[in-house]
Amino acid sequence: MDKVQKFITSHKTTIIVTTSVFLLVFCSISFFITNNIYNSERFAEKTTKAITSETARKAISKEIATELLEDQPLLVRNVVSEPVENLVTSSLGTELFSGVFYEISYGLNKFLTTKDFEPVKINISEITPTIETVVNTIKPDNDLNFDEVSSKEIVIFDTVDLPSFKTFGQALLIAGPVIVLILVLIALFTIKKLKKKVDFFKYAAIVLVSSGLILLVLTYTGGSLLTVTILDPERSLLMSEIYNSFISSFRNAQYLLVILGLASAGIYLYKTKDVKFSIKSKKQ
Repeated sequence: MDKVQKFITSHKTTIIVTTSVFLLVFCSISFFITNNIYNSERFAEKTTKAITSETARKAISKEIATELLEDQPLLVRNVVSEPVENLVTSSLGTELFSGVFYEISYGLNKFLTTKDFEPVKINISEITPTIETVVNTIKPDNDLNFDEVSSKEIVIFDTVDLPSFKTFGQALLIAGPVIVLILVLIALFTIKKLKKKVDFFKYAAIVLVSSGLILLVLTYTGGSLLTVTILDPERSLLMSEIYNSFISSFRNAQYLLVILGLASAGIYLYKTKDVKFSIKSKKQ
């Protein structure tokens, strides 16, 4: 017990700084989750923006074309799959299919924020009549009919595609305000206990830069890890678009943390330089 107390006493500053770094990391993640994932309006806005991009629409159209043509002969699929994909891609960019994007956005948000583990699906009934006309124009001898699949729901994201972070996210949602309070108390305690108040800027620089860099590493590696877990290439591409739409603003916030940390370091160096110059002047 004495050894533990001795260790804590001798490494008190290191423990406080390290604790502050990880608290700030969790606080940043909590703020991001609260304002993006659990804010349904912002979530819908960012998700819709991501899935209406050409890359995302191509990924969705490939899923739809594959589902519609899966029971057709191989020769037919080879001939009409590309025209169908192009048609769906361009159609998805119109207001006619805004409901499709809402279904994806709502389903994904529901999956991430509740304990509902249902797959994210879209109904393709609005798309099939146009596709049927185009396909039969290209291959009139087949006289294809999609009545059997017109009401079919296509899985955009399955439960196995997405890692569950509901418990973690909800815990951070609750813990966020508490973490902010703890960080404020640590800062006040540190300022009060420091003999040289200017040292606060040094520790603040370490905390801000370290937490910012940790979070930047997580944002750059998190997308790769997330998409790797999704085996379907089209779904992986779609998730990548959604992830990048959300993470860009969060990443900019972490760059700001690093900049603030460097500014704090600059203040510390400037102040200590003034102190040294003042001492030197007095001696002369």
